[in-house]
Amino acid sequence: MAFMIEPKELLAERLESYYLEMNRVNYSQTDSIITTTMSMFQYMIGNVDFSIVGRHNVKLLVTKDYLNQELIPIPYDFDYSGLVNAFYAIPAKKINIEEVTERFYRGLCRSDYLYNVVLDIFREKKDEIFSFIESCEYLDKKARNYVLSYLSDFYDEIEYKDFIKRKIRPTCG
Repeated sequence: MAFMIEPKELLAERLESYYLEMNRVNYSQTDSIITTTMSMFQYMIGNVDFSIVGRHNVKLLVTKDYLNQELIPIPYDFDYSGLVNAFYAIPAKKINIEEVTERFYRGLCRSDYLYNVVLDIFREKKDEIFSFIESCEYLDKKARNYVLSYLSDFYDEIEYKDFIKRKIRPTCG
């Protein structure tokens, strides 16, 4: 088994953007919907091993559209996520979780309206995500069932009416 990483230059070209090398980044420089979507994706897969501000496991792109110069965060390196659940993965001490399989939201605090816009994106993609996993020939049955169960838990969780209040607000930054 192996994994591939798309070269950053090809990714930038495909997304009609430029790759940026920046050491200091602020959330206010990023596109709010894309950044919140990325943060919710990280929550969905149970990944806390990233930082936009610290540029940890996140690349930055900026669109070629000169009218929209907000930064686009691109996450990578998911081996410490609960979805992967690697035998060596342990949560960082500064994060208040015992196991990497526990979800912890590390995104910026946003309005409930924006969170709901983003959650609707995930709801719209649910069937596509599950179909992809079910058709993945490189996952054995046990791994496939684990991944489907882990993601099902996320989708069940976001349907609770107090999801944002209970799970997102207490840990957003």
